[in-house]
Amino acid sequence: MIGREGKFSAGFDLTVMNGGDLDATRRILQIGAELALRIFMSPIPVVLGITGHALAQGGIIAACADYRVGAEGPYKLGLPEVAIGMPMPTFGAELCRDRISKKWYTRCVQHGELLTPDHALEANLLDEVVGLDEVESRSAEVAAHLAATVHPGPFRVTRANQRGALADSVRVGLVADLAVFDVAR
Repeated sequence: MIGREGKFSAGFDLTVMNGGDLDATRRILQIGAELALRIFMSPIPVVLGITGHALAQGGIIAACADYRVGAEGPYKLGLPEVAIGMPMPTFGAELCRDRISKKWYTRCVQHGELLTPDHALEANLLDEVVGLDEVESRSAEVAAHLAATVHPGPFRVTRANQRGALADSVRVGLVADLAVFDVAR
């Protein structure tokens, strides 16, 4: 999956998130959680080409992928929920805890610190940083390598062993997570 120049994903539509319709907000959060979990538990490796800003749900999606090739440039990556007046949903906090380095986790999730591509690399929100014009070809190269070297059956079993308990916990807690979302605002 490749973003467009300058933008990967700014996350959820803030007009929905701040629109006052709690049911619509919860629906969009549920859809976002399910997408993140599908990427997190994908039976094949997921490679992302992060071509620019990856914020909020965009940052969560980045954290869930197997390999993230980011673009050099004046881009910000991160989880600004708390900084923009929203609580970080439990599903996002837990999926990011699995991938973001311990040193950076609190700064990213609790403080809403936005990262440059180089800091995102250090925080494990990216796996490598290349020129913008190289993101697509490098992402395709990594995906081709993984497709050629990873055996599908063992990958699926290992994925379940590595991430299954966390994914199950997030799924079980999703209803409660969504129920308290507005109360925390």
